[in-house]
Amino acid sequence: MRHRWFVVATALPLFLLAIEFYGITVALPSIGRDLGTGTTALQWTVNAFNLALAAPLVAFGRLGGLVGWRRTMLAGILLFAAGSAVCGLAPGIATLLAGRCIQGLAVALFSAASLAIVSRGVAPGERGIAFGICMAVAACAAATGPLVGGVLTEKLGWRWLFLVNLPIALLTTALILRVVPESRDQAREGGIDLAGTATITAGLTLLTFGLQLGDDWGWQSLPVLAGLIGGPLLILLFWWIENRQRQPLIEPALFGQKTLVQAQMVALTSHFGCSALLFFSTFYLQHILRLGPMAAGLVLLAFSCCFVLTLPGTRIWTRHLGNRQAMMLGMVLMVTAFLLCRPIGPDSGLPWLIAALATAGIGQALAFNASTTATVNAVPEGHAAAGLLNGARLLGSVLGIALPGAVFQASETGRLLQALHPKLALEPAEGRVVASLLSGSAQASEAILALARATGRATDPAFVRFVEGNVTAAFMGAFQSGMLVCAFAALLGVVATFRARPRLLSRMSVAGR
Repeated sequence: MRHRWFVVATALPLFLLAIEFYGITVALPSIGRDLGTGTTALQWTVNAFNLALAAPLVAFGRLGGLVGWRRTMLAGILLFAAGSAVCGLAPGIATLLAGRCIQGLAVALFSAASLAIVSRGVAPGERGIAFGICMAVAACAAATGPLVGGVLTEKLGWRWLFLVNLPIALLTTALILRVVPESRDQAREGGIDLAGTATITAGLTLLTFGLQLGDDWGWQSLPVLAGLIGGPLLILLFWWIENRQRQPLIEPALFGQKTLVQAQMVALTSHFGCSALLFFSTFYLQHILRLGPMAAGLVLLAFSCCFVLTLPGTRIWTRHLGNRQAMMLGMVLMVTAFLLCRPIGPDSGLPWLIAALATAGIGQALAFNASTTATVNAVPEGHAAAGLLNGARLLGSVLGIALPGAVFQASETGRLLQALHPKLALEPAEGRVVASLLSGSAQASEAILALARATGRATDPAFVRFVEGNVTAAFMGAFQSGMLVCAFAALLGVVATFRARPRLLSRMSVAGR
């Protein structure tokens, strides 16, 4: 292929994205211990990235067409390097979250530009090969991401998961400057929907804020209520704005199509469940089963490898079954995966978790391919099919961390406080300390024992075992509650494949105009 270095230059950013996306999961417990933070803050470590990536993705795609695709990609790569440096050198959780936001914005820039550059820089006859190479590079990174993250975290420390991005980013920048010519969309009209971008970003952030901090700050506290009420209101305002824009981020009229609504619901609910499963599985593996990051990464390969290896074959199933039936089968497998988590216990749950991860990977592959095909077929040429899908998937990932996370935190805190009460009565302020601990960890047990000593409670060996046992039991009960939420969400995805009703969205669009 004549454009091999051109394709390598555009594939490397996708490699960075996939490694970062899957590798960070394994590093979360180590980050929590090192920075002295709890599970809620680690949820933000994931969702700060997802929110910063999701909201401006379509807008940055338009920006690339206006200012130049190579310039957009270079800005994204350099910004990603800067964000990685901030994360790798972060002295505390606040700095880490700032770095993750920078990384998310950077990925929105370069992911919008990568495929556009390939489609404009490679001859039509070789375009399929070029796209195939890009996707293969991203797939290999996705398949090995948990293991790479585990190796870096265990052997070098979690900071190297971010710092390793710097030389790769510099190499990618040099390649782009040398082999990628500038290009832009000369015929593009209109500007960027700043009002829509601002309202959807603020709405999703406020809603996520309310869900994730409700257990720590109290569900009736003013900031949490502001997030839970203000977030949905801003999302409704976004919909109202989109109905009045000449160049909206998302064309509301498209949602009058049943097939498109089905595909977006499947994309959202499948990513909802997988995000929660991967997030809480890494805490189970490292805090309950006491596996190291590298061993935990090996276990999580059950999901990523099954997803990547199954994905090419799903095209055959989709052609044979049809998009709707393939989406339904994928979501049924997802429901099954979350129900397989029910027998998981503190001592003998590893085989069940591997089975659940593998089943979820296969189901996600089916849902991913079928929802993509259905969306591309339903969206007229010239509309942003990729933007719709990526937005639904990222929204699912954000809510999949926030909503099951809120249920998990409330369940874990309630169970733990109730179990401790006969031997250790805690004041409300001390209860909030318990709510902010790192779930299921030895550090959580140590913090509770420190509270006991501060109140004059003797911490004999029997009491230590009592605390440690209840920390584990509270985690397992909360894990089961979170997986039931995911199973219910996946069931909604199944129902959506044969009961989608786009009329409400269609009427809202007509009324808005």
